[in-house]
Amino acid sequence: MTQPKRWLRLWQPGRHGNSLASAPAAYHRLVILLISILGVLAIGVVLAVIASRSAFPGVEAPVSTQSYPGLPAGPVHAEDVEVVKLDLAFRGYRMDQVDAVLGRLREELAVRDHEIDRLRAEEERHGDV
Repeated sequence: MTQPKRWLRLWQPGRHGNSLASAPAAYHRLVILLISILGVLAIGVVLAVIASRSAFPGVEAPVSTQSYPGLPAGPVHAEDVEVVKLDLAFRGYRMDQVDAVLGRLREELAVRDHEIDRLRAEEERHGDV
Protein backbone atom coordinates (compact mmCIF):
# COMPACT_ATOMS: atom_id res chain seq x y z
CA MET A 1 0.00 0.00 0.00
CA THR A 2 1.36 3.39 -0.96
CA GLN A 3 1.59 6.30 1.40
CA PRO A 4 -0.66 9.33 0.66
CA LYS A 5 1.14 12.35 -0.66
CA ARG A 6 2.63 14.66 1.95
CA TRP A 7 0.15 17.51 1.36
CA LEU A 8 -2.78 15.13 1.79
CA ARG A 9 -1.40 13.88 5.09
CA LEU A 10 -1.22 17.44 6.41
CA TRP A 11 -4.99 17.91 6.02
CA GLN A 12 -6.15 14.63 7.47
CA PRO A 13 -8.12 15.01 10.72
CA GLY A 14 -5.95 14.82 13.84
CA ARG A 15 -2.67 15.13 11.97
CA HIS A 16 -0.01 17.82 12.01
CA GLY A 17 -1.90 20.72 13.58
CA ASN A 18 -4.95 20.99 11.36
CA SER A 19 -7.39 20.86 14.30
CA LEU A 20 -8.15 24.01 16.26
CA ALA A 21 -6.79 22.51 19.50
CA SER A 22 -3.37 21.87 17.97
CA ALA A 23 -3.10 25.16 16.03
CA PRO A 24 -0.11 27.27 16.96
CA ALA A 25 -0.57 30.24 19.29
CA ALA A 26 0.27 32.70 16.48
CA TYR A 27 -2.75 31.49 14.53
CA HIS A 28 -5.00 32.06 17.53
CA ARG A 29 -3.62 35.58 17.98
CA LEU A 30 -4.20 36.34 14.28
CA VAL A 31 -7.82 35.18 14.45
CA ILE A 32 -8.43 37.23 17.61
CA LEU A 33 -6.84 40.28 15.95
CA LEU A 34 -9.02 39.92 12.83
CA ILE A 35 -12.19 39.48 14.88
CA SER A 36 -11.26 42.52 16.97
CA ILE A 37 -10.66 44.65 13.87
CA LEU A 38 -13.99 43.58 12.36
CA GLY A 39 -15.75 44.36 15.64
CA VAL A 40 -14.23 47.86 15.83
CA LEU A 41 -15.17 48.52 12.19
CA ALA A 42 -18.75 47.36 12.80
CA ILE A 43 -19.06 49.62 15.85
CA GLY A 44 -17.62 52.52 13.82
CA VAL A 45 -20.15 52.02 11.03
CA VAL A 46 -23.04 51.90 13.50
CA LEU A 47 -21.84 55.08 15.22
CA ALA A 48 -21.37 56.84 11.87
CA VAL A 49 -24.93 55.98 10.80
CA ILE A 50 -26.32 57.20 14.12
CA ALA A 51 -24.30 60.43 13.89
CA SER A 52 -25.39 61.10 10.31
CA ARG A 53 -29.07 60.87 11.29
CA SER A 54 -28.78 63.05 14.38
CA ALA A 55 -28.92 66.82 14.63
CA PHE A 56 -26.14 68.43 16.60
CA PRO A 57 -26.45 71.94 18.05
CA GLY A 58 -24.19 74.44 16.33
CA VAL A 59 -23.92 72.43 13.12
CA GLU A 60 -25.35 74.17 10.07
CA ALA A 61 -27.70 72.50 7.63
CA PRO A 62 -26.05 70.92 4.59
CA VAL A 63 -25.49 73.13 1.57
CA SER A 64 -27.46 72.29 -1.56
CA THR A 65 -25.71 71.97 -4.89
CA GLN A 66 -28.89 72.74 -6.79
CA SER A 67 -28.92 75.97 -8.78
CA TYR A 68 -32.72 76.02 -9.22
CA PRO A 69 -34.12 79.01 -7.30
CA GLY A 70 -37.76 78.38 -8.23
CA LEU A 71 -40.31 80.79 -9.61
CA PRO A 72 -40.59 84.14 -7.84
CA ALA A 73 -43.37 84.72 -5.35
CA GLY A 74 -46.45 86.48 -6.64
CA PRO A 75 -47.88 86.49 -10.15
CA VAL A 76 -45.85 84.65 -12.77
CA HIS A 77 -45.01 86.55 -15.93
CA ALA A 78 -43.80 85.23 -19.27
CA GLU A 79 -40.29 86.53 -18.53
CA ASP A 80 -40.19 84.47 -15.32
CA VAL A 81 -40.94 81.29 -17.24
CA GLU A 82 -38.37 82.12 -19.93
CA VAL A 83 -35.51 82.36 -17.42
CA VAL A 84 -36.32 79.17 -15.48
CA LYS A 85 -33.31 76.85 -15.51
CA LEU A 86 -33.91 73.38 -14.11
CA ASP A 87 -31.02 71.21 -12.90
CA LEU A 88 -30.21 68.12 -14.92
CA ALA A 89 -30.56 64.76 -13.22
CA PHE A 90 -29.45 61.29 -14.27
CA ARG A 91 -32.32 60.77 -16.74
CA GLY A 92 -33.31 64.33 -17.63
CA TYR A 93 -34.48 67.17 -15.42
CA ARG A 94 -35.06 66.89 -11.69
CA MET A 95 -38.64 65.72 -11.32
CA ASP A 96 -39.34 67.68 -8.13
CA GLN A 97 -38.30 70.94 -9.81
CA VAL A 98 -40.39 70.29 -12.92
CA ASP A 99 -43.39 69.40 -10.74
CA ALA A 100 -42.96 72.62 -8.72
CA VAL A 101 -42.80 74.82 -11.85
CA LEU A 102 -45.79 73.12 -13.48
CA GLY A 103 -47.78 73.33 -10.26
CA ARG A 104 -47.15 77.06 -9.95
CA LEU A 105 -48.03 77.64 -13.61
CA ARG A 106 -51.23 75.61 -13.21
CA GLU A 107 -52.26 77.72 -10.20
CA GLU A 108 -51.48 80.99 -11.98
CA LEU A 109 -53.38 79.93 -15.10
CA ALA A 110 -56.39 78.91 -13.01
CA VAL A 111 -56.42 82.31 -11.28
CA ARG A 112 -56.11 84.14 -14.61
CA ASP A 113 -58.82 82.02 -16.26
CA HIS A 114 -61.13 82.75 -13.35
CA GLU A 115 -60.39 86.48 -13.65
CA ILE A 116 -60.97 86.43 -17.43
CA ASP A 117 -64.30 84.63 -16.97
CA ARG A 118 -65.34 87.15 -14.29
CA LEU A 119 -64.44 90.12 -16.52
CA ARG A 120 -66.27 88.64 -19.52
CA ALA A 121 -69.39 88.01 -17.43
CA GLU A 122 -69.21 91.56 -16.10
CA GLU A 123 -68.81 92.93 -19.63
CA GLU A 124 -71.85 90.96 -20.81
CA ARG A 125 -73.95 92.34 -17.96
CA HIS A 126 -72.93 95.90 -18.73
CA GLY A 127 -73.33 95.34 -22.47
CA ASP A 128 -76.95 94.13 -22.05
CA VAL A 129 -78.02 97.19 -20.13
